[in-house]
Amino acid sequence: NPVTGPAQPRLETIKLYLGAAELTVEIADENLERQAGMMHRTTMPKNEGMLFVFPYPHQTGFWMKNTTVPLSIAYIDRASRVIEIYDLHPGNTQPVESRSARVQYALEVNQGWFAKNGIKPGTVLATDLGSLTVSVRAK
Repeated sequence: NPVTGPAQPRLETIKLYLGAAELTVEIADENLERQAGMMHRTTMPKNEGMLFVFPYPHQTGFWMKNTTVPLSIAYIDRASRVIEIYDLHPGNTQPVESRSARVQYALEVNQGWFAKNGIKPGTVLATDLGSLTVSVRAK
């Protein structure tokens, strides 16, 4: 059970490019991986993150139950474009909802990483293979 169990093991990773910035991200592309997310982990390495891959675009929300690392989240559309960014606070059990119903991906990073790297709504993400659509899929 992701809510009460231990932290999930490190997931498969991929390199993401956001403008001039680079991130190594774990890919949470299965339902249980998305549910567990960063729960029970005590650190997020610098310039790393977790990419949540959903089976279809929708409105979503993320909470911080059992999460002690301050995070920022970007909601991303099917075109690999950042559409919203929010800060997430450790232990907050109130979901931070997207305004958009077009969220295909969500990217969690250390809090402040997006601002520090000049990432704003409109920034397009890429991988070595091209867009997120050709690089990752929900399972």
